[in-house]
Amino acid sequence: MDLSKYNNQTINFGFEVHDTFTFDTLRKPSICQVDTIKPVITSFNHRLEKTALYLNVTLSEQAATIHLVENRFQDNEDKTKLCTKCQSYGFDKSKKRLLSKGNHRFRIVATDYAGNQVESEMFTVSV
Repeated sequence: MDLSKYNNQTINFGFEVHDTFTFDTLRKPSICQVDTIKPVITSFNHRLEKTALYLNVTLSEQAATIHLVENRFQDNEDKTKLCTKCQSYGFDKSKKRLLSKGNHRFRIVATDYAGNQVESEMFTVSV
């Protein structure tokens, strides 16, 4: 269902479930805020110190999660949650990812509370 014309508006939403055996009907009305716009990565950079990868990410809105996704072999991915309920993730020394020797391919994935996702371009780091 395309709700984009209602973006950033409050709508009444509901559903009904009918039980054909008992003829009961369950109605669940609710009010919700429509959000169909993906967050935007407003700034992103990374730095490598020996084997430690430091990241700096800023978004246009608060995200439910920001993940670092490493593409491994073929369709195998390693997903690390960087933060929750955040709009940025910084170069803080305690926030690093230690890497083994070799080439690593990463991307940042941010998801807002409505499930809209944005992904950064893939970037490669060589240790």
